[in-house]
Amino acid sequence: MDKKEAMLEKEFEIASLIAGYRTGILTEEEKACLQEWIDSSLSAKLLFEKLDNPENFRELCSMAQKYDRSRAWSKIEKSIRRERNLKIQKYIGYAASVVLPLAVCYFLLRNSAEECCSLSSHQTVCNDRIQPGTTKAILTLGDGTVVDIEKEKSFEVLEEGGAKIRKDSACLNYQNETKIIPEQKVIYNRIDIPRGGEYTLKLSDGSRVHLNAMSSLRYPVNFTEDKRMVELQGEAYFEVVKAGKPFIVKAGDVEVKVLGTEFNVCCYADEDIIGTTLVKGCVNITTPRVGPLVLTPSQQANFSRETKDVQVKTVDVSEYTAWKEGYFRFKDWRLEDIMNYLSRWYDMHVFYANPKVKDLRFGCSISRYGSVEPILQLLEDTRKVRVEIKGNTIVFR
Repeated sequence: MDKKEAMLEKEFEIASLIAGYRTGILTEEEKACLQEWIDSSLSAKLLFEKLDNPENFRELCSMAQKYDRSRAWSKIEKSIRRERNLKIQKYIGYAASVVLPLAVCYFLLRNSAEECCSLSSHQTVCNDRIQPGTTKAILTLGDGTVVDIEKEKSFEVLEEGGAKIRKDSACLNYQNETKIIPEQKVIYNRIDIPRGGEYTLKLSDGSRVHLNAMSSLRYPVNFTEDKRMVELQGEAYFEVVKAGKPFIVKAGDVEVKVLGTEFNVCCYADEDIIGTTLVKGCVNITTPRVGPLVLTPSQQANFSRETKDVQVKTVDVSEYTAWKEGYFRFKDWRLEDIMNYLSRWYDMHVFYANPKVKDLRFGCSISRYGSVEPILQLLEDTRKVRVEIKGNTIVFR
């Protein structure tokens, strides 16, 4: 192996370590190897920070989806084995800025299943493309006016309740134009996120709400003097600012009360569990039978609609907040639960020709901004299921 070939091989070795770091599957020895590379130079440190940034990584994964990864990998191998006489110094020079970022995406999509299955060389599960969701939402104003936010490039509305509403890029902003209003004059808006959608909302107090697909939030355009209350159906990540009065999320039979913190709430009507996962700060959970129950960071409270019981456990919060950062992370999830989650984002249907596979468990970490095929390929490569795509329906056998 010549020096140039060794350099290229080293780049891909580092790429696989970074991919493993992002998916949480590195051994202690591998973590040490990665840290040694990070500490080796300032450029390595800056490159790692760029790849570890969710926004940058989301863009890179989106770029990687456009490539036929198996063909690209074949070309790289051929370059190493058969074209040593070509001048590849320029290609090597691009490794840190181009090859490595794309390689990370490649390795992540190739090795992210927790069973560590490899993407096989056989033909992809289908030729159809089920595309990911986009930013879209429907806004209902206090007077009943309905606004399709996706179709409005920009707009500005002054609500009766004294708040200015402005669409700014992919975020809906509420800005106070009057002082806090009495409770009897509160005007409510509602934002609905359809299947295959997501949206971010900035409330009049400055708190941000990131809404996942098939979610709905009812909220006042201006908050009252004593509390800030919103009502959620679906899933949302809250970044609540401190304002001297409680912020309350009503999700079915569960109330989450905070002053200033970050947390995720999942409350879909077709699911038994209402889950609250705390990232920062402190929250109080109240249910018909229990409360207030205090959560600390990395704790999750799961309320069962059926039994009315609450279970609290310590979790890896990234598993439940990954959607906000642009990727899916499933750790030992039932296949049916994984597909229920994916079907909302990809606006697709799922059919189980073999119902027994519903309870099989899988794990993976992968971008949510690419087509669904890489995820289905990972599932099929475990040899536990066979997957077919028929139009907009996924069939498991």
